[in-house]
Amino acid sequence: MKAIAVKNTFNAKESLKNQGFVYDPSTKTWSKDFASQAEFDEFYSNFTSVCYSGRRQSKFNAAVVFEFVENEPEKQEEEEKKEETVPTLEEAVELVHTGKISDFKFEVNGWTALLNGFEYVIDGRTYNIPELRKISPEADNEANRLEEHIAKQYVAYMERQKAAPYVKAVEQLINKY
Repeated sequence: MKAIAVKNTFNAKESLKNQGFVYDPSTKTWSKDFASQAEFDEFYSNFTSVCYSGRRQSKFNAAVVFEFVENEPEKQEEEEKKEETVPTLEEAVELVHTGKISDFKFEVNGWTALLNGFEYVIDGRTYNIPELRKISPEADNEANRLEEHIAKQYVAYMERQKAAPYVKAVEQLINKY
């Protein structure tokens, strides 16, 4: 749960800061995550206690008004799991074939291209894969090869994206020593 100090925070701002609250200038509030209501209650009893804060400061701290917001970690975990899934080559070919991939950069014959749905752009020229298929049976086969080529690069890109947080953590660990 997140505790948000919304009123009478000016005189208590140093106390809030010392307790780990973070100021948000856009909403002009102080906030901090707590594991449970019991943890917040313990914090609040110390925050308003004369023994811990002093008589004057405890008076200022007691005037602070808090609001609570429940955190939703389950949704965040589900979103992270969705991001981590790397499609198989067949799934990636299907994504390319149905035009469900957009803003993906890939390489074709040394050229960097950008895929947006069914269209890809190379050197300023736009090509539409379904339109290319209509030219001839050979062009249809070439479009299939192109889709597979793009799909392979997409799978490799997704694998790199999945490993990126681990790579950054290892780099930070190496640079630390």
